[in-house]
Amino acid sequence: MEMDFDVDDAKSKAMRILPALVVVVVLALGVLYYVGAPKPGKVSVTVEELDSGKPLPSIELALSDAQGNLVGESQITDANGQADFANVPSATQLTLATVDVLPGYGGARVGVNLQSGGSDNAVLKLGRDLGLELYFTEGTRARLATVTEHCTLPLGLVVTNRGENEQEAQLVVESNTDSVQVAVGEPIIVPAKTAVEVNATLSAGAGREGEEAAEQSFALRLRKTQTKVESNFYLKPRPVLQASPSEISAGEEQTMTFRLRNDGKTPVTGLSRRVQVTDVETAAGCGQDASACIFIDWPKDASGVETTAIPASQELVMPMKITPPPQEGKYIGTLFISADCVASPGVAVPFVLQVAGPA
Repeated sequence: MEMDFDVDDAKSKAMRILPALVVVVVLALGVLYYVGAPKPGKVSVTVEELDSGKPLPSIELALSDAQGNLVGESQITDANGQADFANVPSATQLTLATVDVLPGYGGARVGVNLQSGGSDNAVLKLGRDLGLELYFTEGTRARLATVTEHCTLPLGLVVTNRGENEQEAQLVVESNTDSVQVAVGEPIIVPAKTAVEVNATLSAGAGREGEEAAEQSFALRLRKTQTKVESNFYLKPRPVLQASPSEISAGEEQTMTFRLRNDGKTPVTGLSRRVQVTDVETAAGCGQDASACIFIDWPKDASGVETTAIPASQELVMPMKITPPPQEGKYIGTLFISADCVASPGVAVPFVLQVAGPA
């Protein structure tokens, strides 16, 4: 069965349908654009005083993009120190900064990452502007040039008050790496137009296993201010001190050679020695410091001062005289050799002096 196909009629129908198809395509493209287009987000801000956490009202804030262009209008914090930026165009790099602050405070800025249609919460901590300056003493800068594992270093700092009124100053630890601990002291009063020295103590732990020198850092700040000092340094491996013999056993008077060797890659300094007796009998027979039983002829320099250092990969060799007590008995104690940066209590050399009775 044959059917007649009217070309003109088909064209007429197509022309009637075409506008509807165009509308459908445009709407579909619009939906796709809306779904894929970046959506504005929200940035909520809290402004507080550094260290105390007190909310700060009436602080004017502004957002800017990576090129430094302002994004939207500035906002002012309310009585709770809070402000919101709504309808913020999404961007991976935004900067939130203070525009106007309360008298006596410094400004601050912080980075903000805002994803499409998302939100971010930012906290700005404003420090007080007290007219104080902080810096390391020359001696401290020199000491920080060489820091060794397990060492304790005194840190000297100077606080200068440029203002017209006395100020309380207290060091706080702003940051430190895992192998560094810094202890700070009590607050001090710094008179107007005066510089005062303050002290802290740095305790270095162990560096990273297998590293010749591990990079470390710490920062100290004056409380309630952004005034701070920072130090980056390399933590060198500690000395390795070995004693030979590693233990002493004798029953009669004798002389032997005692050796202290530095097997590390840094010098041993601050050498000292002490003897700890174990019981009353040993203290009575050898003395509380065992000097009556154990005598080490410690090396001295040309001026007669005992040597306190061993260069890397070198040793001290010295005679040791053992004189057991005349009374029968067992005398026990430990000889400790300590040095700077050698873990406490130092190298331990136990001794046992066994004196037999008459045959």
